[in-house]
Amino acid sequence: MSRPCKYTDDKINDIADAMNKYIESVEIPIAAEFAWQNKIPKSTLYNLAEKSDKLLESIKRLTDKKEAQLERMCLNKEIEKTMAIFSLKQLGWKDKTEIDANLTVGINIVDDVKQCKNKSE
Repeated sequence: MSRPCKYTDDKINDIADAMNKYIESVEIPIAAEFAWQNKIPKSTLYNLAEKSDKLLESIKRLTDKKEAQLERMCLNKEIEKTMAIFSLKQLGWKDKTEIDANLTVGINIVDDVKQCKNKSE
């Protein structure tokens, strides 16, 4: 016999509502802080969002506000740029272009084979 689900649809909606209130009450919202304050493991919070559009939208709002606030505060020199960069990278920002060396090598080999084939004809 399996355990009953701890997070019903109503409970998940309550969590989303609480998150929306949290987002409005802090300058820079942090998902881990919200989860900790509400005694929900952060991983559980994200797993629940996969089942609830309302909670997923709340998490997206949190992330959008965090990103906007970090960028604005850094531009206004209200926070240290290193910390802003670190936090923004956690949200997916990148500060350099990464090149896949294997892809480039593969193209060069194909070009070299074509050149050798043309010379032998």
